[in-house]
Amino acid sequence: ATPMFRGHISSETEREALRLAHHLRMIYQERTVISEYLTLTEEIKEDIQREKDDFGLLKVNVFDGKGGLVYSTDPGTEEYEKGYFEKIIIKGEVLSEFMDREKVRQKGWPSDVNNVVETYVPIEFDGTIVGAYEIYYDVTDIVGEMDSAITSLYWVLGVITVLLFAMVATSTVFVWKGISERHKAAVALRQALDDKEMLFIEMNHRVKNNLNIAQALISLQSARVEDAQVRAMFDESASRLKSLSIVHEMLYKSSEFREVNFAAYLQALVQAVFDNLTEEKSNITFRVNAEEIYLDTDKVIACGLMVNEMVTNALKHAFKGRREAHSGPQEA
Repeated sequence: ATPMFRGHISSETEREALRLAHHLRMIYQERTVISEYLTLTEEIKEDIQREKDDFGLLKVNVFDGKGGLVYSTDPGTEEYEKGYFEKIIIKGEVLSEFMDREKVRQKGWPSDVNNVVETYVPIEFDGTIVGAYEIYYDVTDIVGEMDSAITSLYWVLGVITVLLFAMVATSTVFVWKGISERHKAAVALRQALDDKEMLFIEMNHRVKNNLNIAQALISLQSARVEDAQVRAMFDESASRLKSLSIVHEMLYKSSEFREVNFAAYLQALVQAVFDNLTEEKSNITFRVNAEEIYLDTDKVIACGLMVNEMVTNALKHAFKGRREAHSGPQEA
């Protein structure tokens, strides 16, 4: 896996580690058994073991504030101390390290494990960092999928192009449907998803990851293309994928699983397009004027694609010979 993909994988596993740590903290708070000395009961240890199995982790170690091993889900783990906990304990930082095959072999993991991400998450009690989790993720399959995706890049790009046209066409059809039909469909969908909210969260998480992988593949290919016109086509496709990815990212993080804060989405979308198309020392700035309203995902995706095109064209053409330009529904 390339350094770019390693960073992406480490970032995603950090988020998963934070989710696990938050879940365990909720268990502790409910039972009020954790103390400033990080004393773990057998019941808490069983909870950690169960969460480790549910999350599909290789191993979870728990250290106290001095770096001493308090508990490990691997009975064969010997007691030892981490001598570099100062950064974690004092600053409360989350740290991750991507291990390639050579490091994995040195750690003695099973032969079918080739890539591992090691993440440290601080444990907080009453505003004080009292220890840290050391969480090991097996990302062998993820790395393998990325490597396979790179080798079949042109096929993936073809599929993505077809999917993009299909999404735009589907969104256009939805815009022209009657209000009554959309309302009935929305009500039926909400009722069907009432008992499947967790599944919906995971779906958005996986869609977001797949879109990010596709965007990264397109950006990687774009960097290798010398023809400016072809590179522009790749960049536009990556930008459109980013607009879709932001929607699923916001759904994944939000407690409201059916609607998106459109003002916040516009801010994130314009920032992403702006970062992608402007140079670091550019004098161009932007300001988004939007009311805080919530829209369903179909409308957000359709509007997001249109805003993406509007901002992209403005950055490419509006500032030639001009110091200031405005772009919005009135000007469009």
